[in-house]
This record gives sequence, structure tokens and C-alpha cells, in this order.
Amino acid sequence: MMGDDWLNNGITRDRYARYLESELGREIDDNCARISQLAKQKGIPYTSKILLGKPDKCLVEACNDADYDLVIIGSPRPKGTPGLRSRMATEPLVKSLTQPLLIVPYPND
Repeated sequence: MMGDDWLNNGITRDRYARYLESELGREIDDNCARISQLAKQKGIPYTSKILLGKPDKCLVEACNDADYDLVIIGSPRPKGTPGLRSRMATEPLVKSLTQPLLIVPYPND
């Protein structure tokens, strides 16, 4: 995400990095609040953990720190869908996880 074709100086690059961090933070907070509320309504225990780094490595680290029966991730957002798109490297993830992995398709509204 931090290409240098148009980020022609340090100030522009730093502004973009701060913008990107704030957008990701806002999305994370919104999704955690939404999921927490849904879990509470259904009586499901829920906690969140935020890690910084490559998504596949962070997920493997989190799974190694706890005893999960199943790992569930969403598929990438379709183009044109609001919000930032990320690319989870699934091949290294599948090779590194000791738990089964379920990839849920993006919902059609």
C-alpha cells in the first residue's frame, strides 16, 4: 500500500500512512462493536484482539496462542464495495495453521 510512484516526498508518505491507519482503525472499531453486539444478543462469549503485521502471520500467531477448534475468515470484499480491501495470503495460512480453516464468501445484499 505504500508505493512511491505518487508519494514523492516524506511528508506526503507520512500523511498517507496516518490516513490509512485511521481508516483501518475506524473499520476495526466499527466491526468489533457490531460483532460484540451481535454476540451479546445471542449470548455468545466474545473478545477481540488486534495485532499489527502481515495478516496471515498475525492470524497464525493468534491461533498458536489459544486453543481454537476452527478458524473462520471472510473472503475479500468485491471491487466497488465500500471500505479498504486486504489480501490475506491463504496459501501460507493453510500450511501454518493446525486448525481447520473456513473461508466465508462475502455476503450478497
